[in-house]
Amino acid sequence: MARPKRDDIDRIRTIYWFEGIRLVARVPTAYALERRVEPKGFGRNKDGTLFHRNKWVSYQHGRHTPSEPLVLKMEYLVTGSRNELDHVLWKVLRPDANVTKHAVSLLRQLKPELQLLIFAEGDQFCSHSGAPCISELERRASIDALACLTILTIKCYEAGSHEHAWAFALSTFRVLLMIGYRLKQRGLAETLFNIYVERIFNKIRWNGNQFYFDGYDFPLWTGILNLSARITAQHAKKRSISWREECFQMWKFLTGDPGLYVKFAFDPIIGPDKDLGPWSEKMQQDVEQKIRFQVWGRINVLSEDKDKSYFPPPEIW
Repeated sequence: MARPKRDDIDRIRTIYWFEGIRLVARVPTAYALERRVEPKGFGRNKDGTLFHRNKWVSYQHGRHTPSEPLVLKMEYLVTGSRNELDHVLWKVLRPDANVTKHAVSLLRQLKPELQLLIFAEGDQFCSHSGAPCISELERRASIDALACLTILTIKCYEAGSHEHAWAFALSTFRVLLMIGYRLKQRGLAETLFNIYVERIFNKIRWNGNQFYFDGYDFPLWTGILNLSARITAQHAKKRSISWREECFQMWKFLTGDPGLYVKFAFDPIIGPDKDLGPWSEKMQQDVEQKIRFQVWGRINVLSEDKDKSYFPPPEIW
């Protein structure tokens, strides 16, 4: 009997777990990490030949999920590593996840400060979980905030609340972009982004529109966002900054605080829903204009010219 196909999420969560431990241990390779945490896996056989189990390479590439005893051992050595492997986000992103049915129990696994934003009494959702709630979640960018927004997006989508699903999906993208640099450090930025495009963003429609991520270089733009925000905030405060302060600066960038060009640079292209039929000439012109705005924004972001154009020039309208 054929073994069931290993879902991409199992591979991603294993790599995420491995890389988190490797970064804490400050070692460059799976071999070095295995030698550090499982030295008994190295030795000589009866012929005197050196050997080692070499199992950590499989975790590095996500081919096998670590056993429960090993996960417990690593949690003792690297506190929080178990949560990284079993995080609610991985449950939510599985193709067979029944998010709507289990939304409350999934959200109750997140940090208390996030639960306070979305729950009123008991397990009732706050009636004001709109723009203010979204902003608060974005400014707390983390894997927990990403999971929270993903759950809310799916829940609204499955309930047919398309306007709210759209707002939560856009916010989910922003948080994904904000924490993307940390995903990039673990070699997972592009892989997880593609999962989101396929399983979340491509499903969301509202007001005759959909998201278009064709050609969006996620690893590049999450890196630029992170670096730009860190340099700007450190320059303003004249000191090293906390992650919360860095998040706040990234959030300001994504809301267009330094200038509309920044928002245009990072936002996805939004265009007509392709499932509603062929585009009219006007629709095509509108999308082409949005692409010009995006290109203009990106040129400005990448430019070292201090006299940036903060308002779109007439030729791109």
